Amino acid sequence: MWMIRSGRGSEHVEAFLEHGIVAISWSALGALSPATKKDELLRQYAVSYPQDREGRRMGAVLSDYEWQPKPIEDLPHTRRLKWTHEVARDVLSTGTRNTLGAIQTLFKLSTDAAQDLTSHAQERGRVPAVVPAARAAEPIAEDEEARSALVNESIEKADDFIEDAISELDWQQVQDLVAGILRAMGYRTSVSEPGPDRGVDIRASPGDKCLYVSTGGFTKDAYYEAEHAAVATTLITLPTLRRLLVDYYETLDTETRALVPLRRLYWPDARK
Repeated sequence: MWMIRSGRGSEHVEAFLEHGIVAISWSALGALSPATKKDELLRQYAVSYPQDREGRRMGAVLSDYEWQPKPIEDLPHTRRLKWTHEVARDVLSTGTRNTLGAIQTLFKLSTDAAQDLTSHAQERGRVPAVVPAARAAEPIAEDEEARSALVNESIEKADDFIEDAISELDWQQVQDLVAGILRAMGYRTSVSEPGPDRGVDIRASPGDKCLYVSTGGFTKDAYYEAEHAAVATTLITLPTLRRLLVDYYETLDTETRALVPLRRLYWPDARK
């Protein structure tokens, strides 16, 4: 089975459906023969699109933030740069390549990644056009340190996305989410109807504790009051709520799962 995308934001999907085709651009290649081999196709691509050869560009920042809506459509928030160097991707360590593959639009490189790039940088235009050759599949990570860094980065991103999803819920949905998690933990719950509830949104039994949930966090005074309250009091922040959601997700009821739909991700174990 093969996967092909219909352009950025699925912009060509309707045309694909209307004409009963799938397609890619690469118009500079001209008409190709069905008999064209992979190595020859890669060679032609490297010649026709030298700007797309694998690598990274480096430059020096020349300005502070500027609003420039004209140079590139939909990218108006700019800073002027002088592009000075290039680095071929294949000369970089596995750890650096994994770091540069992060999904964030903007992020700060680690010291090791920055040094790796700097040590292999060549003046712009002097890096030879590399024709990607067919090669055996590389190990998922060449060393355990690189693998660990990639795993940790992926987990951190997943945690952020889950917290973003929780933050988008309204107060009633958060209330239902907390009640659902409590039920998965073995409590019986009843949720107060909208209206005066004397500060009690959820009642859970058995137990004699007070639970406060805030996706926006708590003040120092709140933590002090909770610590010295006559009734055992627990403050649940957004990261804690996210951890509880993930820990008990498999035992949540369907209605609670629907509030924050999640998908299980499988990761290759370290090779022996």
